[in-house]
Amino acid sequence: MSNCISVELINLKNLLTQDGRIFEIPLFQRPYSWKEEQVNSLLEDIFQEYEKAILNGKIEESDEYFCGSIVLSKQINKKGSNEVFDIIDGQQRLITFTLLASALKDLYSNSNRMNEESRNLLNLTIKSKESKDPYFRIWLNNNHHTDFKSILEQYSASKKEENNYWKNKTFIMQHEFIKEIKDLNIFIKWLYYNIKFNQITCANQNTAIKIFLVLNDRGLKLFPSDILKANLISKTTNKDTKLEITQLGKYFSRTRKNRSKHK
Repeated sequence: MSNCISVELINLKNLLTQDGRIFEIPLFQRPYSWKEEQVNSLLEDIFQEYEKAILNGKIEESDEYFCGSIVLSKQINKKGSNEVFDIIDGQQRLITFTLLASALKDLYSNSNRMNEESRNLLNLTIKSKESKDPYFRIWLNNNHHTDFKSILEQYSASKKEENNYWKNKTFIMQHEFIKEIKDLNIFIKWLYYNIKFNQITCANQNTAIKIFLVLNDRGLKLFPSDILKANLISKTTNKDTKLEITQLGKYFSRTRKNRSKHK
């Protein structure tokens, strides 16, 4: 653990809206895999906590909702003044929160129900503040980034797409609670200030992967091939070797999917 930079409790606002803070999904990570079941479980938990706070009439003093650990590896600076972090554990939750922000933005951004503070929080979750060359807050270093970017910028409910980004954003936008939020600004403020994560930031990727391997993931269970891949990558610093291991992991993933289709 000596290679860890920090361990801190951080809210959604400080995690996903800080200026100059960018996240990347390493090539060796499995794609965004959450289905409606996992998204709904997260949303239901959040909405129940929010409704309890409303009933108690103490939004500002309501209990925090702990959303698990996020394991990050800080990169050597390569994007100017921005801090770049690899997401080693937490991709599924952070992308889902980004889709939630994007859904709220698409539904209400042009409505008088949303104030400037709420609009800024949602916008900063999706993109950095820099106006000349804004970066997406989360970058996917694989062929899924185009799909993710399209869903955030050019989403259309009628243009059905066969990827989890479109499916889950559509599910979120059609969720009963989203349609029935009475005070949108109070909900968004509660969401960003009361959702908390245990952020573990490591100085190098190998240490972060080792921590990832001993943590329990909130959503889908890891397959043995996922664990093997992470273990192998944690034991090498050679980029070409890491890429070869990643390609092998993709082969195992395709084989697993093909077998499941024929069961």
